[in-house]
Amino acid sequence: MDQENGYAHGQCFDVDECQSIPGLCQQKCVNFWGGYRCTCNQGYELSHDNRTCNDIDECEVHKDYKLCMGFCINTPGSYQCSCPRGYTLASDKTSCRDIDECDTTSNNHVCTGRVSTLMAVQIIYLHIAYIIVNGFIQI
Repeated sequence: MDQENGYAHGQCFDVDECQSIPGLCQQKCVNFWGGYRCTCNQGYELSHDNRTCNDIDECEVHKDYKLCMGFCINTPGSYQCSCPRGYTLASDKTSCRDIDECDTTSNNHVCTGRVSTLMAVQIIYLHIAYIIVNGFIQI
């Protein structure tokens, strides 16, 4: 009788290597008749040794898809998006939203006047249109 090798009383049975060999796989072990297979959590891929898992750099692998509007930061098993100065991450966690530094309800009291970002953009646009129509640069 050799129960350790999957044979007892003249019959074969499956040995669950995942249960009988601790640490066989780094993340997940899937038992099947006559063997086992190691798998990895989402965001990881199986290494060449078929036992350990390596983090997938989603920012690099999917760089052509522009996962983030701002910056893509690889994290273990996933990624995060961040935005450049003057922008904040939107609720979809991938796009960036302009911060209105002149908004009187915000804590960013950096503007001396009470001109909102939208009004400033409109003023700049009108000023540029005036410059182009008259054909000279006014400073």
